[in-house]
Amino acid sequence: MSPAPPEGLIDAWIADARRRNGDLATRDLRRGIQAVSGVYVEGRQQGELGSRATRGPARRAAFASYFAPLHFLTTWHLLESGEFGSLPDSARILDLGCGTGAVGAALALRRSPTPPIEAIDALGWALGEARRTFAHFGLRARTRRARLPRGLPAPRAGDLIVCGWFANECSEEERAQLLDALERGLERGAGLLVLEPLAERAVPWWSDWRERLAARGLASGLFRQATELPEALSTLDRASGLDHSELGVRWIAGVDAGHT
Repeated sequence: MSPAPPEGLIDAWIADARRRNGDLATRDLRRGIQAVSGVYVEGRQQGELGSRATRGPARRAAFASYFAPLHFLTTWHLLESGEFGSLPDSARILDLGCGTGAVGAALALRRSPTPPIEAIDALGWALGEARRTFAHFGLRARTRRARLPRGLPAPRAGDLIVCGWFANECSEEERAQLLDALERGLERGAGLLVLEPLAERAVPWWSDWRERLAARGLASGLFRQATELPEALSTLDRASGLDHSELGVRWIAGVDAGHT
């Protein structure tokens, strides 16, 4: 098992998220977790996943205090593992579809010196949570509300673009536009990290992305690792009938070979 993030920070973050989002009993959070899971599994074809997954207090509480910490920990352990070598030092992290800021925060904390974050999302509630996440971990960050990929700022050389569990939420047209925009960022000298679920049904487009970005020299793979969860997450895991004793993610990472 890989080392945990700084002791106490994750527990306090989860506790704060629960308090902010109604301090729901475990049984109510369980219903929220199951509802969010339903959106991303059975209800995927209905679209607008992000807004539907955070509709109502129970879903928001589940997203902020359960799914976001799982994404943070998965990102943390992936980076700690050295699975894809090292990404170049970055002047700025562009966190696209940032949600509650979990992925951008984990990425920034694993880098030295800690770069500033520009976090973008279409949901105002998510951006409010992201600001609290970044403040909790002592990170410099700016948040902006925008629909992506239309609202994507022009990446600069030295930026690190991260798409954490975001591209699967886009429509087919948006996803194609997003990939074009990411390639333009790579051509300008930015780095890229894409993270998505292991479940193939969630990412039927993955092989196209992998092949297209491999042509630019980016690596890809599947990551799985046994991990001891914080007790708060373990409790919710058991209550919801889920098992995250092994965390996993599919990834694409690197820089354009023409800029190395």
